Amino acid sequence: MQINREIAAGIKVEIEIDFNDGTNTLRCKGSVVRCRQESNKVYDIGIQFEPLGEPEQAYLDKKITQLIHLGKKVNP
Repeated sequence: MQINREIAAGIKVEIEIDFNDGTNTLRCKGSVVRCRQESNKVYDIGIQFEPLGEPEQAYLDKKITQLIHLGKKVNP
């Protein structure tokens, strides 16, 4: 993901994923494993996520499946 400031590896983060479709957001926790400056104010960061609970994992699996099917409809 990209952010507008440098962040040190090892920092714990909480990410909220909004699928922009009117459904609930998904909250995930993890740790920053890398931060690389891409431009003046853009940093690429890598995050190692903590395991999700069963309900959250089922929700994420459902959203990923929907996105895959949507991609197949757009690019047959």
